[in-house]
Amino acid sequence: MKKLSIIFFLGIFAFISCKDATTKPDPKTNTWENLKEISGKVLNPNKNFIPEDAKAVLLWHVYKASPSYAWVSHEGTFNKSDMTFHIDLSELPSDTCINAYNSGKLGVAYIMLVKESYPLGKYDSWNDIYGAKIGTVTDNALIFIEGEKGIISMSMPWVDRFSAGFSLGSADYTTNAQTGLEGWSISSSESDIVIDLGKLWDENEKRYPDWKPKN
Repeated sequence: MKKLSIIFFLGIFAFISCKDATTKPDPKTNTWENLKEISGKVLNPNKNFIPEDAKAVLLWHVYKASPSYAWVSHEGTFNKSDMTFHIDLSELPSDTCINAYNSGKLGVAYIMLVKESYPLGKYDSWNDIYGAKIGTVTDNALIFIEGEKGIISMSMPWVDRFSAGFSLGSADYTTNAQTGLEGWSISSSESDIVIDLGKLWDENEKRYPDWKPKN
């Protein structure tokens, strides 16, 4: 009887061990793909004023339109007590946010901290954005892909690095063949998504970098 009890115990232990092993996340899995939400922190080294009602949003550059324009979507939150932001990505971007390539769609969204009065919707000029902007994530952007990537990747090969849906991209410091503009340098040691109010953001430079998936 004692022998059977030991065998039974060892069998249960082996079952639990196997179950635990299969439920642990794969360390090789890219946690920055197929995102349903995005959170990060806000750094304020110069003690800039941040209004209590600040919020996080996504800023899209719709360059396929004529004339091109910017679109603000996905209103999120900002917690001043712990200096963090959060944006829900469960709602897909509308067609007004993204660039259509026949059967494929591509969008690049910059994560920004803005004043509460900053409305969602269309902005004909990027200059209209600066009045309400508090800070921007300068090292990363959200990449959204839907449909076929073939035609898109002919002009932007970096698209093939990303899967469908929302992914987080890091700017690749290479020269874009079409625009001649370079991506900005990456804070590769920073694992968090950061809005650093001490960093400047030049939208004329930052619109067209090549992108690679964030590690």
